[in-house]
Amino acid sequence: MSALLSLISLGFAVFEYLQKRKAEKALKTITWEDMQKASEKMAKKLIKKYKPDVIYIPNIKSGIMLQFIRNYFKEYIPIIVGQAVSKEYFTENASDKIKDIKNYWYVETQKWHAYIPSSLLKYKNKNILIIDNISLTGNFLHTITKELIQHGISNKHIVTACIATTEAAIRDCMAPQYYYKILTDSKTVYMPWGV
Repeated sequence: MSALLSLISLGFAVFEYLQKRKAEKALKTITWEDMQKASEKMAKKLIKKYKPDVIYIPNIKSGIMLQFIRNYFKEYIPIIVGQAVSKEYFTENASDKIKDIKNYWYVETQKWHAYIPSSLLKYKNKNILIIDNISLTGNFLHTITKELIQHGISNKHIVTACIATTEAAIRDCMAPQYYYKILTDSKTVYMPWGV
């Protein structure tokens, strides 16, 4: 009988552990529903407070969030797409080979090789909305914004938006101006299309 009780007790412990893991994963998960809710809330705020003349996305993955948000704007807003390549894909000497892409300028962040299209500079005196999926540390958006300012674009014309950011990015004043969800940490985030 005590073996049966031990087995039942073990079963409850495993169940509790799995429930806890499931709850922790839920806090780090962005769902399609989150993306729809986030885009609606952010678009409504942007329409009231900030009318973008152009939207810049740092890479094609950000286009998913862009499409959700863009659906709420009544008028056409031009889109400029950059490129961002994770540093983990390149050896140290390989980064020199990818810095000189025509009609882009190169920006290095802590984790990314980023390329900003030169055409974005045509909007120096216009409102530029930067949309990305998530901002874990805030370094990427902060570095891109700083780079745009160095190229003569006023800080008051730049607004950043993401689905989610982290407590750390908020604490370090590196979070985007608009976000929907706050994540506890930046170790692993589960997106609808995978980790």
